[in-house]
Amino acid sequence: MFRYILKRILFFVPTLIVISLISFVISLNAPGDPVEVMMQGSADVQNANQEVGEKQYLQKRHELGLDLPVFYFSLASMAKPDTLYRIHKPSERKMLKKMIAEYGNWQTIQQYFLALKKLEKTFYNLKPSDEKSQDLYIKTQIKFSELKSNYEYKYIKINIDTLENVFRKHADFSTCIQKLEEVKTCIQEVKTHSQRWKNYIPSIHFYGFKNQYHRWLSRFISGDFGYSYQDKRPVREKIPEAVRWSLIISLISVSLAYTISIPLGVHSATHRNSLSDRITTVVVFTLYSLPPFWIATMLIMFFAGGDYLHWFPASGVQDTMHNKDWSFMRRLNDWIWHLCLPVFCITYTSFAFISRQMRVGMLENIRQDYVRTARAKGLSEKTVVWKHAFRNSIIPIITLLGNVLPALISGSVIIETIFSIPGMGKLSFNAIHARDYPTIIAVFTLSGFLTLLGMLLSDILYALVDPRISFSKK
Repeated sequence: MFRYILKRILFFVPTLIVISLISFVISLNAPGDPVEVMMQGSADVQNANQEVGEKQYLQKRHELGLDLPVFYFSLASMAKPDTLYRIHKPSERKMLKKMIAEYGNWQTIQQYFLALKKLEKTFYNLKPSDEKSQDLYIKTQIKFSELKSNYEYKYIKINIDTLENVFRKHADFSTCIQKLEEVKTCIQEVKTHSQRWKNYIPSIHFYGFKNQYHRWLSRFISGDFGYSYQDKRPVREKIPEAVRWSLIISLISVSLAYTISIPLGVHSATHRNSLSDRITTVVVFTLYSLPPFWIATMLIMFFAGGDYLHWFPASGVQDTMHNKDWSFMRRLNDWIWHLCLPVFCITYTSFAFISRQMRVGMLENIRQDYVRTARAKGLSEKTVVWKHAFRNSIIPIITLLGNVLPALISGSVIIETIFSIPGMGKLSFNAIHARDYPTIIAVFTLSGFLTLLGMLLSDILYALVDPRISFSKK
């Protein structure tokens, strides 16, 4: 058994690496620029793409480790350089990649890009002299942005001609003409010296351990999940706060569900087709068919001050006046009072599924020869059911327990949102709504780890419950 557990734990390593890779790839391909998202609210965010905010932008990019190569190595073509990751703007990297695919000659493309950056710097340093020039400056910005985003020669040429026409007609833009001429020369070189064939020759670039994935994985293992895009707080501070309430509610819910459903399933199996079995079946399946969000709404309407009674609070996990100076019993009563309705909404749907699983397992085992032998020995029906039949019937329930562990911290998105409970469900929902990818990735990876742990726990319980199961034998 010990060897089996050790093997399973060692098997966790490659599985977790795969999970971490998936998480990293998702975060890497998330839409938007994480640097600009983190800089939102800053005075310089308006100029994040201009010279004024360049220093702050690069500093934040360095803090997030985005100035490093993505992985330990990269598979690319001969046309792509091994330093493309140093281009810090995602839009600029995207444009350069398309140009490389179109023309293949990085040397000429690089010269064009540098000339374009010089023109950009000169253009954004301009100070229009009057309101008319200011309006023209804003309109020219749009054309300039189009020039930076285009990669095909004919469209670049159209934008260059448009800009040249503006620059030559207005004195405020005359300083840009020389830089624009350099851009024209460089883009002509790109077209003339095209080497598209390089895109078809594979190449491998090695970067070592100084890369984004290694940095991300090292920090994740140490519990550093990055910073939330919503409030700029460390994710490792937000998750424990949310896990606390989801864990409390889930533990109460699971305990109630199994405490009620298992005896219910055993009773239904031992009293098959009786009146009590039929009533139980109708009740639990009726509850199972009612959606939790509807039940939660009805409970608030009828029992939480909606239209009728006001027995329970409609939201939150504790009273607004709740404080640590209260006695433990008073605080406990306050928590119980607030959690009654959400716990019921999360629990009742489990009754039908767990009780039916227990019933089917008992019906299968209660007809076995060893049960008949136990009865023939003169053992009481209670001993036969609970000591002999129940032990083998509980294996399907143990299988379900394997999924309980990740569910304990994942919370219920719908119920926590309806009742305004600051748990993992509400945290995940808000993170998805706000595109808070560091938080989403942290929850996803932790859920994967707990799923593996739950499967291992199920296997161990199998061996403890059923002596016939032995993982040490081949």
